[in-house]
Amino acid sequence: MSTENDTVRQWRAPKTVAELTAGPAWTVERSATTGQWSTAEWHHGPWQIGLTPVRHGVVAAMLWSQDKLVEHTRGGEATVCAKVTGWLEEIARNA
Repeated sequence: MSTENDTVRQWRAPKTVAELTAGPAWTVERSATTGQWSTAEWHHGPWQIGLTPVRHGVVAAMLWSQDKLVEHTRGGEATVCAKVTGWLEEIARNA
């Protein structure tokens, strides 16, 4: 028998930018020569999230509201994806 806790245990936050941006809400730009992502953007109402690679394994993320920078972070891919997931959850809660 499945319980709500089983469902929660099965869900995991995305650990890579590819997993995070897999949904249709994201626009991902890729290098024409390498196919690597160069920027990723998400928009919803006044909110915008932008991602960009800094160097191998390091990603920068910025959160804007109405064209004003609200928060930014930089770090390992999994850490930044977790932070961005938190931003998305907070935006959804307050929508």
